[in-house]
Amino acid sequence: MDAALFLCQILLSAILAVSGVAKATDWVGTETAIISFGIPSRASYLAARTLPIVEIVLAVTLLIPATHWGAALGAAVLFAAFTAIVFLAIVRRNPVDCHCFGQLTSSPVTWKTIIRNLALIIVAAVIIAESNAAGTISDWVWISSVTDVARVGLTISAILLVMVCVLLFFQFQLARQNGRILLRLDALEAGRHLPIPSPTAAQSGLPVGSPAPDFELRRLHGGVLTLASELAAGLPLLLVFVDPGCGPCMVLLPELSAWQLELHERVTIVIVSRGIAEQNSAKIDPHGLTCVALQHDREVAIAYQAHATPSAVLVGADGRIASPVAAGAEAIRRLHHPLAQPEPQPNTAPLVPNGHRPPQLVPFGSRVPEVTLRTLDGKPANLADKRLATTVLLFWDPACGFCQGMLQDLKMWEANRPAGTSDLLLISTGPVETNRALGLQTTILLDDSFAAGRAVGARGTPSAIVIDKGGQIASSVVVGAVAVMSLLGAVPGEQQAPVAAN
Repeated sequence: MDAALFLCQILLSAILAVSGVAKATDWVGTETAIISFGIPSRASYLAARTLPIVEIVLAVTLLIPATHWGAALGAAVLFAAFTAIVFLAIVRRNPVDCHCFGQLTSSPVTWKTIIRNLALIIVAAVIIAESNAAGTISDWVWISSVTDVARVGLTISAILLVMVCVLLFFQFQLARQNGRILLRLDALEAGRHLPIPSPTAAQSGLPVGSPAPDFELRRLHGGVLTLASELAAGLPLLLVFVDPGCGPCMVLLPELSAWQLELHERVTIVIVSRGIAEQNSAKIDPHGLTCVALQHDREVAIAYQAHATPSAVLVGADGRIASPVAAGAEAIRRLHHPLAQPEPQPNTAPLVPNGHRPPQLVPFGSRVPEVTLRTLDGKPANLADKRLATTVLLFWDPACGFCQGMLQDLKMWEANRPAGTSDLLLISTGPVETNRALGLQTTILLDDSFAAGRAVGARGTPSAIVIDKGGQIASSVVVGAVAVMSLLGAVPGEQQAPVAAN
């Protein structure tokens, strides 16, 4: 019976070690699985990082003579808790993934999961019972007869055996993955198309047509972003949930950056991440993403029932859910595909100097949309706030050569501003330091996603529009340096008629 007891210890230790290591290499997936079982978000964050450590500690202490009884008791309690949670999920018909072994094997919980856990509880109970019957490990004849050095060697050997089992398990899973890749390549070479299975979570989320949950998030580089501000331009909103610790999320970032540039006239793409701003900035900024917001934890993702990363959901311009949650990079690409299709009637108007097409006409008398921007000091400022005088909104980009070309004209206008002319409000993009370096006295508001420009019909830089004291549109959008300066009442050098929107 002593040998059987030792084998039970090895078996239970190996299972806990594999489970702990697999969870430790997939924090995000583990946390997502815990949330899906109904555990509160803040508790799930701590549990996802504590549980793998507990399992690994139990795996090691199961092999130490002085602690194996207590470790077996701890394992039994842990498996009993797992069983209760899984039982509740099955009774409630909540089709969640077990994620017991991280990304190695993740499948929906069933009664088989409960049977497996009960079997492990029995193994732990055998260790507890036999250890109690023997009193202590020193009562085992076959172990008590060996020297202390031999016992240490036996313990080390057992730990090494567990590590070998873990490595073999990982190697087996890797071989299975490579096999699937080879089959996929063979199918492509043969001219056949193998369907890519859609994740179960791809059909999850809020019902299509239901109101999208409101939110208020802080931008990565300061300022506030809300659902209303991002829908103010009258475009659909694509929310993409990522995590700085998620490998697939980081791989997807270059594509998201390209989509923001290509689709800015069709859809607003907002990247919603979490965690420390510095950590997100280090990983996201190199890709040039312009509209990134941070959750306190996972409150917005949970509100939209997006329990995995990366995942995305489309919100219509009417503020209602327009798609199920797309979980995984492939599902997000499929969600993006119809958005990238050519429009039935593309704008064939000639390009303006900065490469954008002339904006559409915004009706005179329209109210200025409520778009929340931020000052260079990080304070929020709403585009629709009341003003003391008629104001020219100038849309600017420090990286735009045509904007730089009119910078000196703006400084001259500030120094010799004609009497009776409108106030000027510069709405720019880019870092705070870059905009401070412009040396302008005019108030500058930062709008990384160009939401304010789209809201009033602007599509490029430099462009401008006039709003009156009542917050209503008082002119068409004009494009180009000369047209903007004309709107300010200070036409430089060569006279040129303003370029108005079509």
